[in-house]
Amino acid sequence: MSNRYERAISEINRRSASSPGFIADPFLNDTDPGRGLVRTRTLLDELQSPDERLRIVHVAGSKGKGSAATFVANMLTDAGLRTGLSTSPHLHSFRERMTVDGQAITREKFGQTAQQVLEAATRVERTRPELGQVSAFETLIAMSLSYFVDVGCSFAVVEVGLGGRFDTTNAIVPEVAVITALELEHTDILGHSLQEIAWNKGGIIKPGVPVVASQQEPEALLELENIATSQGARLMLGGRDWHWHGTRTEFTFANTQATIERLSITMPGVHQRENAGTAVAAVLQLCGKGMPPGPAAIRSGLRRAELPGRFEIVELQGRTIVLDGAHTPTSARLLAAALEESDIVDPVVIAGFLKDKDIAALVETLASFTSRLLLTPVANPRTATFEHLSTIAHQVAGETAMVFPAIEEAWTAALTTAPPHCPVVITGSLTVVARVRELLCLPGAG
Repeated sequence: MSNRYERAISEINRRSASSPGFIADPFLNDTDPGRGLVRTRTLLDELQSPDERLRIVHVAGSKGKGSAATFVANMLTDAGLRTGLSTSPHLHSFRERMTVDGQAITREKFGQTAQQVLEAATRVERTRPELGQVSAFETLIAMSLSYFVDVGCSFAVVEVGLGGRFDTTNAIVPEVAVITALELEHTDILGHSLQEIAWNKGGIIKPGVPVVASQQEPEALLELENIATSQGARLMLGGRDWHWHGTRTEFTFANTQATIERLSITMPGVHQRENAGTAVAAVLQLCGKGMPPGPAAIRSGLRRAELPGRFEIVELQGRTIVLDGAHTPTSARLLAAALEESDIVDPVVIAGFLKDKDIAALVETLASFTSRLLLTPVANPRTATFEHLSTIAHQVAGETAMVFPAIEEAWTAALTTAPPHCPVVITGSLTVVARVRELLCLPGAG
């Protein structure tokens, strides 16, 4: 069985558009981005349309979509509903991308499901050559949906890979669409304005399907409202149609359907409470369709939600380690606020970034809450290089920043040169976070 699993990983990597594991960009091999959706739909139909046997919540957004998706899945599970969760990217293993009731697919089941999907992909490629090759991401999404049906899930929460309108996951039709906060990201693919970003993300809005959105900037909101109106879809907006208020320790959600008190989450930050509110609003939309979760399931589902690598706190010999993949200026500012809320002051910060990020703005933000910033290239062909990081560090952060050739060297320097109880924050690309999780031998990193 192990050989089947290893063969599956090898074939999925072979179908990656770029380096092994880089599979999120739906446009790299297609001059017509819509062709990927046709190809995905054809593959799903070849597999007996598993998506049509699931009640699906579809989650897009620039930041917070992973948190919102996890919150929704947990609430459904705690209501006694067998629920699959499809997320991306992963930290350590493709298996993380397909979980059922919080448990990742086994290696044996991964290999078995991959074999079925890859055989179907080969048939599609043979009978519909004009559609091109099925990509790694398309394979994984088809695997997730097939696996969820195979193990008896009634619900699936599906996180968008990149964008929304032309993303592989947009071949599905959900019962509820969710859009978390939008910001400028992947501008070379999704557009250089918030309106263009919203047009791409808002592409998941389907005719007549209710949409729950976090609070948005005016430019993004106008575009989302226009799309919803054109699709005859009701848009429920945070701060307008539903609200939350309270503190980190306890908050209340309210809309016209319900008021739910004594809610709490373990992840700090106002943005996470906003994500939680968005998730609750989405679940209440399902409740209107005969779904049973009550306040108890909502409370417990939110409270137990954790995301490895997203403000994950680890204690190491009296030292607090925070792992958080903040890779945009906005997410770096949110990280700073979450650290302040958690009383974590002047940590050593280790960070690495891909070259397409606004690295100067990221370095400036990180340098605002640390006196010791350790930068390093990422183990990815798209990394910002040592030389590039050195130039920006000198220009933006001066003596606050140092650049190391590898993550391991930065990690060693943080532990050996900082005071024993000085906290350490690992941030930037999830590749950096994943590598330090491996060095810490954390669950899932082996």
